[in-house]
Amino acid sequence: MAGEQQNADVPADARERHKQLAEQVEEHRFRYYVNDQPVVSDAEFDQLLRALTELEERYPPL
Repeated sequence: MAGEQQNADVPADARERHKQLAEQVEEHRFRYYVNDQPVVSDAEFDQLLRALTELEERYPPL
């Protein structure tokens, strides 16, 4: 129940952006580490990871 309240404090657009970024980061990690076939540059991946980290720092319940 407490988790639901904390999550309610996070704007819907931030929750959606977090979901998208987390899925993208996971997909790119899989392509890089498992398939050895990255589809984005290291700089692009770092940018996605940085955006995800910043969002999680701004909204810790995520």
